[in-house]
Amino acid sequence: MEKRRIVKRNTYFFKKLETMPAEAIKALQFEKTKDTLERAYHKSPFYRELFDKAGVKPESFRKLEDIARFPFIDKQDLVKDQKENPPFGGFEGVPIRELRRIYVSPGPIHEPGEMEYDELGWAQGFYAAGFRPGDIVINTFSYHMVPFALNMVDNSLPMVGCIRMK
Repeated sequence: MEKRRIVKRNTYFFKKLETMPAEAIKALQFEKTKDTLERAYHKSPFYRELFDKAGVKPESFRKLEDIARFPFIDKQDLVKDQKENPPFGGFEGVPIRELRRIYVSPGPIHEPGEMEYDELGWAQGFYAAGFRPGDIVINTFSYHMVPFALNMVDNSLPMVGCIRMK
């Protein structure tokens, strides 16, 4: 029987957030959710109208449980609104001239592409899965202008320090 080789990896975390106490994480979730609601209300015509119809404003969010008072939409509403008001249906939070690209995802849903991708969530996931600086990664995802292949995979791997092969 072949003996398995166990590769030891360091135990460092990718982000400090991963080791924060539960109360600190809850406070961070509150601040990020509050910021998201404020940006949605002040920058997205669609969400401003939706929140106003529901009688809520970003200031209505005082604790995490208050999120239940805010209206949300489903995919069918998003697709309908984008067809009626192309390309984003009033959901965009920045002027179109500030976008780098527009993704057309399955659905079809149009998504704005930021000028610089700096979201760390996928890099954090890759790190947790064992990817480390210098690892060579073969990315076989299709690049049909969908955000998963381009941003979440291709732009996140260098954040961990990986070398990409395409």
